[in-house]
Amino acid sequence: MRAVIIGAGNVGIMVVKRLIEWKDEVILIEKDKEIAEKLADELDCTVINGDGSDPEILKKAQVEEADFIIALTDNDQSNIIIGLMARTFADVKTLIKITRPDFIPISRKLGFDNIITPAVTTSVQASYLTRGLNLLELVNLVRGEARFYHHSAGEDLHGKKIANLNIPKEALLFAIYRQKDFIIPKGDLEIHKDDELVFILKQSDMDELKNVLGEGKK
Repeated sequence: MRAVIIGAGNVGIMVVKRLIEWKDEVILIEKDKEIAEKLADELDCTVINGDGSDPEILKKAQVEEADFIIALTDNDQSNIIIGLMARTFADVKTLIKITRPDFIPISRKLGFDNIITPAVTTSVQASYLTRGLNLLELVNLVRGEARFYHHSAGEDLHGKKIANLNIPKEALLFAIYRQKDFIIPKGDLEIHKDDELVFILKQSDMDELKNVLGEGKK
């Protein structure tokens, strides 16, 4: 897999390191010259110094050949612009980070189904910590072909029962975050719009799960 990641903040660096561990081809774009030069020496990937919302920088990163464009800057508007601009180059799947809750519905209307919401990520980690398990420890238990997958439910899943999701046989929906509530899902539970669904599954079942959830290439 080839991924272009824009933004070398904490989330960006964690994503880059994990993709490198998985032997994926990674191109990192970072606006700050000093940070970019430092990371170029430390990371086993291509690092480009520049503004990820600049079409020339995206061309330099050869985004048309990427499988994923992941916008992780600290500015929601920039991430949206980067995602929209990436679509003009190729039919590539985009993932953007959004920190402001009021920007999430706007992003969905623009066609972004894959959204990283740090507030949700933080709440997930806090929930595990209260149960004596650090999220990093949990991640370390997921090895080989196993993967976590997070999906924010849209209108198409609202009112649908978990038992009727028809997810891959060996995939498991093991947690739902509904606003501040942590829910252990059961088959007769109905999904609500904006529920945060957390799955564990095999990498080989990922495309099938995404199809079930209505995630085409964006």
